[in-house]
Amino acid sequence: MIRTVSSRNEGPVTTFILKFTNKYDPGERTIYVLVFTGWEEVSKRPVITELLSLVRATWAIEQSNVLDKKNPTLVHGVSGTRRTGTYVLLSILCKQVINYCNSLSN
Repeated sequence: MIRTVSSRNEGPVTTFILKFTNKYDPGERTIYVLVFTGWEEVSKRPVITELLSLVRATWAIEQSNVLDKKNPTLVHGVSGTRRTGTYVLLSILCKQVINYCNSLSN
């Protein structure tokens, strides 16, 4: 069974917190669903600050679950080559830039 516990709007990102239970497993899992509405038309470029807000929201959830290795980040899209692919690449590049900058300061 899946039930929505809460939802929160932050600009172009809506975060849903869901609780998932399975009749074969007594445990309960938390699922975070982020819906990005800031890039509806594929033929137009996104507003970069809105796209970065999705990256920040995703990273915040990942950081809150950093000790729980059983909760991977999954990204869903139709083909993964346009909006989804752009998001994944942007997230990877941002993490690399942050890691590089951190290595320079050490």
